[in-house]
Amino acid sequence: MHSAFEKTPHCILKLLVERLVSYGLTLTRTSNCWNDYSAFKEEIDDLKKTGMDTVANLIYSVSPRHTDEYYARKAQEAAAAKPWRICFKDVGGLLTPERARTLIPVVLKAAGDIPVEFHAHCNSGHAPVNYLEGVKLGMRILHTAIPPLANGSSQPSVFNIANNLKALGYDPQVDLEAA
Repeated sequence: MHSAFEKTPHCILKLLVERLVSYGLTLTRTSNCWNDYSAFKEEIDDLKKTGMDTVANLIYSVSPRHTDEYYARKAQEAAAAKPWRICFKDVGGLLTPERARTLIPVVLKAAGDIPVEFHAHCNSGHAPVNYLEGVKLGMRILHTAIPPLANGSSQPSVFNIANNLKALGYDPQVDLEAA
């Protein structure tokens, strides 16, 4: 089954993206559940030509094939596509703090000069701790949510993360008054 966009002629999509850019929308995200970045390269290049930056998502999962080597290779492939950023995504809330400690350095190193964001859901309750571990390991961009939308199946609370980072001696660059 294909989405409506996959059936839309390329020229119409190009016009749509150009219109979005003209309105000031210049950032998009792209995902592939298989982490197949060969499919993203052309898409990212085309979007760049129209003024749109792209974040390439690197989806976390748990299986015998999802090893450190797998994630190193996939982060390198994502970086080779030259996205604006890479987003390490734990959409299922499956990442544990122990696994975060071993995997995040691998992803950050393999991404090279491409900045890496961290996006995690609180399904298992591990996301707030994983974020703190990620920052300790060099992660600098975290996706959070504001209450009452935070936690549960969403991202951790911006207030919880910022306050815990302050308690650990970090200076989170977030305006909590505006949040």
